[in-house]
Amino acid sequence: MRLTRCLRALSAQVHRCSGSATQWSQVQGGVDTHLHSFAAAAGGNSSAFGPDGRILPYGGGPLAERMAREDGEAAELVASCRGKVLECSDRNACDVEVLLGGGFSPLTGFMGRQEYASVLKHKRLPSGLLFGLPVVMDTRRTDVTAGQRGVLQHR
Repeated sequence: MRLTRCLRALSAQVHRCSGSATQWSQVQGGVDTHLHSFAAAAGGNSSAFGPDGRILPYGGGPLAERMAREDGEAAELVASCRGKVLECSDRNACDVEVLLGGGFSPLTGFMGRQEYASVLKHKRLPSGLLFGLPVVMDTRRTDVTAGQRGVLQHR
């Protein structure tokens, strides 16, 4: 019952926000409060939260920064891919979004062969962390090899 109340309160705060920076800041504070309540109601403890009140990434360590913040940085990243452009499927595009947001932490990108095989066989990453979902970039292109850089685009 307490979980339901926390989720309803969180949902109500998000829906009231019209998008101004001040309102979003207030919503964020409320979200953090409700996340602490949610964790406590689920039997968790507050050690899952960092000093800033946010949930710590799974497996520890910081979230990997994968977004280009400046135009020059974006151009440099695109140039490093040497013209290789890959079209993402809808599923791959969703995986990219979750990777960028840290939802697949501790992953910092798509899985390599070793991670993939470990997850399929043991439902764990090679480090031993529980991870039951393989996260891979699938393509039928024969000119793309594992570990190669490329610009990902989605319609």
